Amino acid sequence: MKRLFSFAAIVLGIFTFMSCEKTYLVPLDPEVFLINVNQTDWKMTAKDNNNEYVAYKKIPEITEDVFDNALVKIYRVFDYETSNAYQIELPDIFNRETFVEVDDPMSPDYPGYWWVYDEVVSYELGIGGVNFVFSASDFDYELSGALPDPMQFRIVIVR
Repeated sequence: MKRLFSFAAIVLGIFTFMSCEKTYLVPLDPEVFLINVNQTDWKMTAKDNNNEYVAYKKIPEITEDVFDNALVKIYRVFDYETSNAYQIELPDIFNRETFVEVDDPMSPDYPGYWWVYDEVVSYELGIGGVNFVFSASDFDYELSGALPDPMQFRIVIVR
């Protein structure tokens, strides 16, 4: 009886695994766009406790169907079309440091000091376009009136 039960269990296990259906992955054909944000595209928006710069870019390929059903990834691109090109997925925090020279030898900071701050680059996706968002932790942009640097972004849409 034990042998019959064992044999039945083995046969049932074989038929169970044989009846598995194979799933084939369909190759993806993503749409890829390179977007340039010029320095003059950045507009400052005042928000509580933090000002941001926003640059809106119209992208008609982001339809309601894409917004609801597709995967959209956005990357910041550096050194595009060079052998050193790389990209970072957004949102991201970029750690920065700048050496600030002090000319006064009597200053306790002479000959200078390192200024460390963060830059946050993110985005807000909408039907028909993208708001690229930039903010800096040191508020230097707001104080100096300077605009963020030009940036390149890569948008990938996978349906």
